[in-house]
Amino acid sequence: MTSSYASNTRKTRKKCWKYWESDLRNYGLNLHPEKTRLIKFGRKALEEGEKPGGKPPATFDFLGLTHIASRSRKGNFCIHVKTMSKRMRRSIKAATEWCRKHRHKSLEEQQEALNSKLRGHYQYYGRPTNSRLSRNSIGQSYAHGRNT
Repeated sequence: MTSSYASNTRKTRKKCWKYWESDLRNYGLNLHPEKTRLIKFGRKALEEGEKPGGKPPATFDFLGLTHIASRSRKGNFCIHVKTMSKRMRRSIKAATEWCRKHRHKSLEEQQEALNSKLRGHYQYYGRPTNSRLSRNSIGQSYAHGRNT
């Protein structure tokens, strides 16, 4: 089943694009011309990319996550997400800086604040396909900030 915004032919995609733009304008929103584009993404794009000489499907960033067309361990199509590298760098830098500024506080106060910050990060970015990168990088950053 396809929605009105997901289609296979370029002509239909262009038509849907125009409807989508007009729908957004009704709510006072518009698409940024440099940030918005049509890409090959999804099950069919992944299958084409898996063929010999095929081009892998495009990825896109949305709400701080990079979306990647991929396969599950069982071989089924799925969309993997990982934290955008720009957001990850910013989070790690902020975590390290926070630790440097608050190292004079007692360990209990630091632990309470750091646990709260980590919980918030994991609740937003914590996805099954994102857990290794997110948990290791941010947690190590806090540990490094405490020790420097």
